[in-house]
Amino acid sequence: MTSKPKKESRLSAVLRLGLLLAVMVGMIVGIRAIGTERLREIVESAGVFAPLAYIVLRGVSGFVPFASGPLDLASGVLFGFALATLYSVIGSTIGYRISFWIARRYGRSVVERLVGGNIERVDGLLDRLDGVWGLASARLVFYFAYDFVAYAAGLSKARYIVFVIITFV
Repeated sequence: MTSKPKKESRLSAVLRLGLLLAVMVGMIVGIRAIGTERLREIVESAGVFAPLAYIVLRGVSGFVPFASGPLDLASGVLFGFALATLYSVIGSTIGYRISFWIARRYGRSVVERLVGGNIERVDGLLDRLDGVWGLASARLVFYFAYDFVAYAAGLSKARYIVFVIITFV
């Protein structure tokens, strides 16, 4: 067996991290250029649509694997810490429930298409999701990769209601 896949995997991880950092720096520069007060005015003028749009975007980030860090950073600036946290919990809970449902309903082949080369991460989590404590510890340990936990839980024998409760908490 060659080491080429590992090198490609490392390169891919470095490129993803670089892209994430570039997006975050770009957001910070953009926020500073426009000004936080002006951005808040724009959000306030959007009324109820601003939080709804954020909740939808945050929900999508739960079942389409991409880093939601930049989105969370922006929401903290735009909505303030308390509201951003509330909107993030609502949106991510919806997204992770969708991930669980997709995996449970459509199975491994669809999950493989959604996560691509990251199916090993899902497989690695399947062994750890034995019961409530396994799911709860996966929630804590894999906080930033919880979309993979949601897919793995959907492919496992985890009960839906237990998954929803642990995800919300």
